[in-house]
Amino acid sequence: MEAPPAAPSYGGAVPSPYGANPVYGNDSAVPPPTSYTGGPGSYPPSYGAPAGGYGGDASGDYRGAGRGGPPSGGYGGGQRQSSGGYGGDAPTSAEPPKVKQCDENCGDSCDNSRIYISNLPPDVAIEELRELFGSIGIVARIKQKRGYKDQWPYSIKLYTDDSGKNKGDGVLSYEDPSAAHSARGFFNGYDIRGHKINVTMAEKSAPRAPQSF
Repeated sequence: MEAPPAAPSYGGAVPSPYGANPVYGNDSAVPPPTSYTGGPGSYPPSYGAPAGGYGGDASGDYRGAGRGGPPSGGYGGGQRQSSGGYGGDAPTSAEPPKVKQCDENCGDSCDNSRIYISNLPPDVAIEELRELFGSIGIVARIKQKRGYKDQWPYSIKLYTDDSGKNKGDGVLSYEDPSAAHSARGFFNGYDIRGHKINVTMAEKSAPRAPQSF
């Protein structure tokens, strides 16, 4: 009767029934590739990838860098702006365009039909101004959604203070710009109950920007 085989000592190689290398884990198990030049305490590089990982730089800070992007910009983008978005320049507020005002060289091509009237008596009424200035042209009306045109209010505005009293000035619009340009020659210095009124062309305002939807 044969004696049973002796059990291997601890630390020795154990035969594997699956055909594995019995000396797996020893230094002579799998030799490193000949192209590997790192020391025993380092990991071999990945297949063809640089040491910086995923195409990033070699600074070691991979959290801020995207795959191939700079560390500060994310995936190739620029710095985040305070107004939102990445990489764009900060928005600049455009200055409103300057509008050419009427002067002595203003020609027939000017479309300004508004005049400014000052030094009016405090008891002046809109109908009184309409009759006076309407003698040289048709005073424009303010378009309304309802009613006929001859029922719309006249485009005459008298400025008032906080208590509702007339401040002595106002603006009037004509339908024809040529009437507005000739109003100064007719009515500048005209006396209304002891008040010599001043008539000039009203300032033109800048056109409104189209609304964005």
